[in-house]
Amino acid sequence: MKTNFFKRAFLCLLLIFLVLSSSVVFATDNNEVTTTKAPEPRTVEDEQTGVSAISATPDSNNTYSSDLFLYNTNVELSNTVDGNVAIYAQNANITGVVQGDVLVVANSITISEDAMIYGNLFALAPNLKIAGVVSDVFGLTNNFTLEETGRIARNLNILARNATLNGKVSRNVNINTTKIAFPENFEEPIIGGNLNYWSSAEINIPEGVVNGETKYTSTATKRTTENIISSAISTVVTGLVLSFAIIMLSLWIAPEFKNRLGIMIKTHSIKSFLIGLLIAFAVIVGSIFLLLFTAGLGGTIAICLLGLLIIAYAVSGTIFAMGIAKLITDKLKLTKKTPFVLFSLLVVLIVSLLKFIPTIGGVINILTSLVGLGMLGMNFYKRKNLYEETEN
Repeated sequence: MKTNFFKRAFLCLLLIFLVLSSSVVFATDNNEVTTTKAPEPRTVEDEQTGVSAISATPDSNNTYSSDLFLYNTNVELSNTVDGNVAIYAQNANITGVVQGDVLVVANSITISEDAMIYGNLFALAPNLKIAGVVSDVFGLTNNFTLEETGRIARNLNILARNATLNGKVSRNVNINTTKIAFPENFEEPIIGGNLNYWSSAEINIPEGVVNGETKYTSTATKRTTENIISSAISTVVTGLVLSFAIIMLSLWIAPEFKNRLGIMIKTHSIKSFLIGLLIAFAVIVGSIFLLLFTAGLGGTIAICLLGLLIIAYAVSGTIFAMGIAKLITDKLKLTKKTPFVLFSLLVVLIVSLLKFIPTIGGVINILTSLVGLGMLGMNFYKRKNLYEETEN
């Protein structure tokens, strides 16, 4: 009966995947789109982006009227795309026109002088250079360069170690950085709106480079011994309160749950770790797949999966502690709930304190959490078998 259920569930998930992924165009053959004639000049601010009918081939004007996904070592997009674009590459270069949003994950991203992106640019790369026209930019990078020919039609939102702004930003710049470089000579403001920047030290902003207001927020923090101890105590106490609530709730809803945890930690601890690792990996990769490859249709499912993973990971440490506590109470032949709760909280406390040990603490935290996550997964999948083991 269980086998049939899982078969039906798998077939349903497969059907959902096929339906969601059918609306995405995959272009993997050399990942190079031929150069085409760009549409008539338009103002980025006035352009309304959207996704038209899905088509796997360009129309008579060599325009892709669809969402486009490109991946390879080197990707160059020189086509006109009437839709959104997602790129995963070592080096990504955009020279064409994109009517929608662009998501790029690469080692190096270049938006060339001829490029025009009417939507948002979401960029994750160590090196990001913009020489063309982009509506809004959201970036995470080490080195960001806005060339002299580059123009951000709306806002620039970026986290960069080093930033060079030689081009124009029509509206506001929101940046977290350590250094901002401007051109030595400029006739008019580089930033048309306001400059809001976060840095460990105040940066010298040349007069006249910002048309609006400049606001600086310090990111430097003074960590004293008292602050560190206070923060550690607060973290430990919060963890104990949360764990106590989880333990009492599990004892109330499922009294036999602690027995199954004892069996898993005693006989399936390594297996639990591997299952926990597999669950975390599968959910993260699956969520990324749904976000990138389903034209946004799988976004809600991806967010729900990640939310469930975060919740499960948050309680996994307590689950691990409950399994250890069950072994201890069985060894001491303590059958009442109070000793079990106290030993569970004691294990939580010990693991919480070990987390503050540099390097080793982080490893311990990950190991115990993954074991607890795997125990949760095994409890749902092999619940009947584990129940039989508790009875024996």
